Amino acid sequence: MEEHAEQWRLIPAYLKTRGMAKPHITSFNYLVETELQQIVDSDNLVRSEVFPEFYLKYHSIWVGEPEEPGERWNPRAITPMECRLRDLTYAAPVRVKVEYFKMGGRTGGKGHIVQNVFTIGYLPIMLRSNSCVLSKCKTDEDFAKVSECPKDPGGYFIVNGNEKVLLIQEQLVNNRILVEIDKKDCVRASVTR
Repeated sequence: MEEHAEQWRLIPAYLKTRGMAKPHITSFNYLVETELQQIVDSDNLVRSEVFPEFYLKYHSIWVGEPEEPGERWNPRAITPMECRLRDLTYAAPVRVKVEYFKMGGRTGGKGHIVQNVFTIGYLPIMLRSNSCVLSKCKTDEDFAKVSECPKDPGGYFIVNGNEKVLLIQEQLVNNRILVEIDKKDCVRASVTR
């Protein structure tokens, strides 16, 4: 029984060094910095069924700085506190570099390849992630400039002015055998359903 008591003493030390929000933030950073590009690379060519010589090809994707949504021509940086106060979503534009073959107009010319950058949507930004303005704050004064608490661990989103968090749930796989030792040190096996 003493070995189980020792395990419980590790939990406060783990929470002090890693915190509850760290797995959320790490996962979000991996999505933005790695997985979005992997998704684009996996299937990046779109061909027209009507004109097979016409295509779109996606080259790269990235998430910009959080900005006020709806300001297309003059985007303005936005802070999490401003989003809370104005009932806005703390989000950043997702931009993609697209190459497309464009036909040559009415004369039926051969056409040419055009490359352009498009904003394809906005991604809510997790507070304290690498995409967040708070990731650049190092001192208490930096946090005060953006009206944020330096003790706030982050790991949540601001959507329409409300703080939202994703809950991680563990679900057991069906038809697996679980073996455990009960309080009387007896080995017990069960099958999940």
